[in-house]
Amino acid sequence: MSSDAQARQGRQPAQEIERLLAEIEQLPDPQMRALAEELVRALVALYGEGLRRIVERLTAAEGTRTLFPAAGPRLLELLASDELVAGLLLLHDLHPVPLQERVERALEELRPVVRGHGGELVLLRVAEGVVWLRLTGSGSGCAASLQYLRQRIEEAVYRAAPDLCGLEIEEGDEVAGMPARGGTPVPVVFVPRRRGGSLAAMATPQTETSLRGE
Repeated sequence: MSSDAQARQGRQPAQEIERLLAEIEQLPDPQMRALAEELVRALVALYGEGLRRIVERLTAAEGTRTLFPAAGPRLLELLASDELVAGLLLLHDLHPVPLQERVERALEELRPVVRGHGGELVLLRVAEGVVWLRLTGSGSGCAASLQYLRQRIEEAVYRAAPDLCGLEIEEGDEVAGMPARGGTPVPVVFVPRRRGGSLAAMATPQTETSLRGE
């Protein structure tokens, strides 16, 4: 099975859970609704604790009781490369790769595509769960090319970091709020958070990390 097929297959149970959670929120009986929500919280806490113990065993320091004294962290990162597993780890703040590093890896894979359209893609900063990017020189002003690149960027970034609160894409050669070449204001495209639902909302945004020394 291809990685794309696995990803689609993994999203189906998550989407079904989100649908059921939405139905729970609409239950007319408040006592039944509270009981169902408490059951969901208990189940999430149960498998979250199980995941925490697995991660703890995999990343235990050398010399402690672990089956993988050296390869454990690498194995955990390999497991986290699966979209479904990554989502579960993120839900419980157990993902081994920091948010910024995941975004940087996604952008590095995407840069050849952007450069193929005559553009460049720069990560400016990650602040409170929002990623700021600058897209310059792409498409020679072609609206269709810009739209295509924005879509590819959005898909790649959110696939790598579904725990993001949002994505800001600046188009131009200067920072947002400052004039670009020729005195034209730099347009800023805000891509809002795409993840929704009660389970997804449990992911915690990252604290600010600036790449411009701010």
